[in-house]
Amino acid sequence: MTACNSIANMPKKTTPAPTPTPESRAFKAALESCGMSQAAYSEAMGVSSSLVAQWASGHRPIPAKRAQRAGELAGIDPRAISASYREVSESSGGNVVPIRKGQPVDERDSSLAIARLENDVHALNLAVGALTAAMVSHRPAEARDVAAALRRRVPAKFRDRGFLNELVAMLEKAGKA
Repeated sequence: MTACNSIANMPKKTTPAPTPTPESRAFKAALESCGMSQAAYSEAMGVSSSLVAQWASGHRPIPAKRAQRAGELAGIDPRAISASYREVSESSGGNVVPIRKGQPVDERDSSLAIARLENDVHALNLAVGALTAAMVSHRPAEARDVAAALRRRVPAKFRDRGFLNELVAMLEKAGKA
């Protein structure tokens, strides 16, 4: 007598093959055209060759933090091989890349470093502009004090032109209307 509900008689569970994504197909094609083996590519990336195979098959997406280097090595735009990289860069005007903490920026990444700095400056401009507008509306006396402090402490070459000049003028006008 055989047991019907024995583990040995149970059908094996199979994992369906991953469906290639547009990003994985682009990555696989770029990897093939650059002439690098998956082993050499994985070594250059500092990841396992099985992870590279998973990226190429669509089993795992290339994360945004690895897309820049992955694209450089494969000779393809990182937005074409990583949906998360594309999402981050498109949501921020096209120049934001997740920062890799503690990793020095080399000369090949100078354009990336410049893009990060431009993004940071833009974000700071927006934040300071919003804070200044709120201060002018709700705390006009303090706004004039901040303008006076900026005039005293910030060198003229920075204070008397551009965005900072506009902010000082806005703060000084607080309460005069």
